[in-house]
Amino acid sequence: MEPLKYKSKMKEVFVRAGIPVARGRVVEDLESAEALIKKVGYPVVAKPDNGVGAAHTYRINNKNELVDFFKTKPEMDYIMEEFIQGEIHSFNGLTDKEGRVIFLNSFIFSSGIMEVVNEDLNIFYHSQKEIPMDLKEMGLRALKEFNLKERFFHLEFFRTEDGRLIALEINVRPPGGFSMDIFNYQNDADLYKEYAKLVMNHETEIPGSPSYYCGYVGIKKHHLLRRLIRHMDIYWSIKAQLLLYSQGLLETTPLSSGIRN
Repeated sequence: MEPLKYKSKMKEVFVRAGIPVARGRVVEDLESAEALIKKVGYPVVAKPDNGVGAAHTYRINNKNELVDFFKTKPEMDYIMEEFIQGEIHSFNGLTDKEGRVIFLNSFIFSSGIMEVVNEDLNIFYHSQKEIPMDLKEMGLRALKEFNLKERFFHLEFFRTEDGRLIALEINVRPPGGFSMDIFNYQNDADLYKEYAKLVMNHETEIPGSPSYYCGYVGIKKHHLLRRLIRHMDIYWSIKAQLLLYSQGLLETTPLSSGIRN
């Protein structure tokens, strides 16, 4: 279980599979963190070695933030890594009892979960109908090294600006949110039912390639409210100016003066 729970152990498995990873290590104190930062530079990312999602995950940009982190961090082991700039591309799927991959999927995300949580961002992601060859090759190599059997999987990679892939982590579960619904819609399938067949030793019927693209857009409620207020402000501004224009009290219409909804 350790390579599937601890991010430091995951990193060791990726390295054994010959897959690039972000440079990092478990840091015990300020001195060990500074030794790492001397090699990789700022910013760095600090996250629980045994954690889920972006809970208690931080981007540290300078020495003051590093000192504050060690003053306030939760009492748990933390891994610290160099910050990688890039899109997150996932490699998702399902293996059978022998470890053979019987379903594959890939998502591209608008931003990382750490940024979504810490910077209060909205998020969107979409599926790829065809998985790029380098992502597929690395993903399958990692699965073989992790030796997953009868499991859903969700691997995350950074795709850097120069096209390189760098492994982030593995989650032995389906992706979160509405991802299973995307799987089903994209493939005209029912992955819940097919997984039940797999567990019950029945023959599965999973399409070999997806029929559609599919995506998800998530807008936080308070963002939506601000956007609605902004739209209403524009609407009433235009309506008031149109009324003034119709009464000859304004020389130009709102649209001709550059106001757009």
